[in-house]
Amino acid sequence: MADNEEYEDDMTYPVEIVEPIVQEVSEEVLKDEMWDEVKVPQLINQICEQVMAKLIALNKPYKYVVTCVLQ
Repeated sequence: MADNEEYEDDMTYPVEIVEPIVQEVSEEVLKDEMWDEVKVPQLINQICEQVMAKLIALNKPYKYVVTCVLQ
């Protein structure tokens, strides 16, 4: 039973890890930026790509969908 519980713990969605990743990446990408509508698509792509890369690096058995809206 202990082995099964360990497996289940490893399969849980790591919210406590994912939320700080999103926050960290967003702050890093946007820290020196002023609002410029021309740059928004580029900034969105940077945030999504960096978050996705960090999520994939977690090596969890999930499929991720990352979306970003700047307003």
